[in-house]
Amino acid sequence: MNIPSSHNDGHLLNWLAAALLLIGFGIGDTTIVAWSATVITFWQSVAVTVSFALIAMGILITFWQMRR
Repeated sequence: MNIPSSHNDGHLLNWLAAALLLIGFGIGDTTIVAWSATVITFWQSVAVTVSFALIAMGILITFWQMRR
């Protein structure tokens, strides 16, 4: 079965966004538990959140541009 690559790219972008969303929830949950247990400080949790958000947006923009 020959599926056009543009059709696959849209599905890949959706799956990638879903995976990043699940990873984000996991990191967020872990950060809340670690902060509650005073393993990390508030600013360390902010740094983790900002770095994850920037990396995730970079990945999504890269795949979105490759799709075009």
